[in-house]
Amino acid sequence: MKWLRYGALSLAGLILLAFLILFVLSSQKDASTLRASVEIARTPQQLAPWLEDPEKIKQWVSWLKEIRRLTPPPHGVGTKEVWVMEDRNNNNQTMELKCEVIAFEPLRRAKVRITAAEGFTGISEFITTDLGNGHTRFDQIGEYTFDSAFVRLMTPIVMRSAAAKALADMQTLKAKVEAAPVN
Repeated sequence: MKWLRYGALSLAGLILLAFLILFVLSSQKDASTLRASVEIARTPQQLAPWLEDPEKIKQWVSWLKEIRRLTPPPHGVGTKEVWVMEDRNNNNQTMELKCEVIAFEPLRRAKVRITAAEGFTGISEFITTDLGNGHTRFDQIGEYTFDSAFVRLMTPIVMRSAAAKALADMQTLKAKVEAAPVN
């Protein structure tokens, strides 16, 4: 009986320690920041269609099923879209991301406000940097907030998973762009 009590207390202590660690990690300054980057052997001009054309975007952003444009082209500040995703981390439930471009510099950067009824908001910035010699670095930097207290506690795990997905998507982008014929 005494060993059973010690075992239960040890288990409770480990669970409390895990929650405490998650609380400390989720309270850190960059806990809700996503960063991903890839270098692509193409110019920003050659990369641009893959960042703006919905059919091309669907080829490299995993889980993305549809992009509904709410404003007509050209792409720029004020552009609104809804990205329909199939969330593989949530039993393939459909998730709609409402996106609005809030800053835009052609061939250089787009800053997008993202809102999801599923419980998060954020700002993502997509930056292309011309490295010369036909090479471009593509960066994504995002800062997100979550409505659910549980998800806020799990932020370090959620953001690590989101960053891994973003990086995998960027690797797919790199492969697709570099395999495409050069115009």
